[in-house]
Amino acid sequence: MRAIPYYKSVPDELQSVAFSCDDWLRIGGYSVRRELGDVEHPALATITARRSGETLFVLVRSKLDPHELEMWTRYGRSCTRATFVAFCIPSSASVSTTGLAKITSLNVGLLLVSPDRSVQQVVNGGDLSFNPSLPDLSGMKASTKKLMGPVHRYFEKGDWRRGFEEACKITEKSAKDYLLRIQKLGRAETISGGNLKKLSVKEIRKLPLGALADTFCRLRAQNATESFLCSALKRINPERVLAAHRGSGSKAHARLRQTVGKHMWVIHNILEQMV
Repeated sequence: MRAIPYYKSVPDELQSVAFSCDDWLRIGGYSVRRELGDVEHPALATITARRSGETLFVLVRSKLDPHELEMWTRYGRSCTRATFVAFCIPSSASVSTTGLAKITSLNVGLLLVSPDRSVQQVVNGGDLSFNPSLPDLSGMKASTKKLMGPVHRYFEKGDWRRGFEEACKITEKSAKDYLLRIQKLGRAETISGGNLKKLSVKEIRKLPLGALADTFCRLRAQNATESFLCSALKRINPERVLAAHRGSGSKAHARLRQTVGKHMWVIHNILEQMV
């Protein structure tokens, strides 16, 4: 059994709260260090936890502090690497509806520790350092607004990974729907190695995003929209694969951070062409 650490910056009545959060983070795969101060931090974080290229600062407090909440949010937004902040407080602490709405809107996490030392993640904070500017939906087609509205909300909450993955799923389905429409018109014909192939409905429905890109590139009598889709789908597919299948490492995370912002513009343009 791990020895119970002592936190110099935490009052005695909150020591068990700090240890519970510490333990919860370790079980979640984080590398944890206690009271690791830095001259650039707004205050001393009780716990600094790292996992897959992400840094999470945990503040063990008796209650939410609006000023500290604001300062750590501003600090996180000034960082260049994935930065998360969470408050860890006793479940007996009173959290008002206004306070809960505030911490949620700022993408800061909230952990509540019960007397039995169980930890409940009430709010899952987002990456404060990543704030891509997405296209304005107001001037786009109604269909694009409907599809991408929920995706924008993920980004607003700081959950950009999930937002990107959902956007890719929407793009894949829309590309299939487009091919199904031209299949009914007898235009879903591809040329490969000099051979002409007519795609069936069943074949189209099985195509993943990468294969959809190849299909648009090989269409016979390709029009301007289909030429655009060939290039655009090829552009986003490598990161779509990375996010969906092997994007948990720090290198993959860094690559996604560098590309997702621009890829979201590509996806909006794709949808405006197709839907």
